[in-house]
Amino acid sequence: MKSAAYAAVRSGQGVLLRKTADTASSAVCGAPHTAEFERELIAERTIAGLAAARARGRMGGRPRKMDRATLMMAMSAMADRKAVAAAVAKRLNLTTTTLYTYVNGDGTVKAAGQAVLEGTHRPGTAAKARSRRPQASRRQADATAGA
Repeated sequence: MKSAAYAAVRSGQGVLLRKTADTASSAVCGAPHTAEFERELIAERTIAGLAAARARGRMGGRPRKMDRATLMMAMSAMADRKAVAAAVAKRLNLTTTTLYTYVNGDGTVKAAGQAVLEGTHRPGTAAKARSRRPQASRRQADATAGA
């Protein structure tokens, strides 16, 4: 059986054990919460791997449909008052949701579209910008509406 070195790290909830070698056995240390411990190790390795890939110039995630050229066409098409958003989106091979994420109905650019124009757009940021009410607030609103 191979042994491993463990380092105690203090956290807000107590003391966590952090593995300092790859060949560890929970029997060696008798660590409680081995599933939680393993999950943390996997998360750390995943984050380190993604950071290493970014350092090599690789960006993960699904490629964005909206690029600078498509955005410019969408802006000019939507500026026409007679334009129908569904037709514009279909012509650009987009959904209306994606179109409206980047461009307003009058053809002006939204924040996500501005990021594309400036070249600072990161995958996934447009969808995360939307905020939703917490579950508790919805329940409270339903309770007060029914009362």
